[in-house]
Amino acid sequence: MIHPPDPGQGHVPKTPAGAIAALLVGSAIIGFAIAIELERDRARNTRSFRYYLEVQPIEALPIRLYLPAPVDSHLTGALKLSNGTSTLHYELGGTESSVVAHVTGDVSFEITVSFLGPALDETLTRVSERPFSPSDRSNRNVSVELFGLGPGDGSALVILRIGFTQFCAGTSLEMEALVSAGSTRYQATESTVVC
Repeated sequence: MIHPPDPGQGHVPKTPAGAIAALLVGSAIIGFAIAIELERDRARNTRSFRYYLEVQPIEALPIRLYLPAPVDSHLTGALKLSNGTSTLHYELGGTESSVVAHVTGDVSFEITVSFLGPALDETLTRVSERPFSPSDRSNRNVSVELFGLGPGDGSALVILRIGFTQFCAGTSLEMEALVSAGSTRYQATESTVVC
């Protein structure tokens, strides 16, 4: 009868090298899968918003413009910027909030906000509801008010681009119009991109 060697006699037991290697490879694969899922989760929850305004006054400086504003509270606090002596800020109005631009010359403003969090409310004040007609889905009316703060009524070329991006979808509103004094509705184009 053959007896196994006595461990006390200098024999070193064999380690299961294959099992250790498999454990290390399995752990690496699981760690890689978790990292990919965390990155996907971050991408699904990343929200961004862009507000771009360019104003070229034609008459009567300075002027004040009342423009569309987002209603989402994640964004309203970020809408404050100066460029030289011109300013842009969010203003909570009695019936309707606005982004207000006090313009003293040719100026542009760009505000970008990105964060991880819940879906953004893409509602904008001063913008008409989406039309029911599928052929008109991209056309929206934007209410803009312009007031000349100096002599004369004032007017300006206004370029406005507002965009929301959420995971794999983006919505933007673009308007380019010669805005005259008073409160008027102007044509804007809305587009949506889904990947």
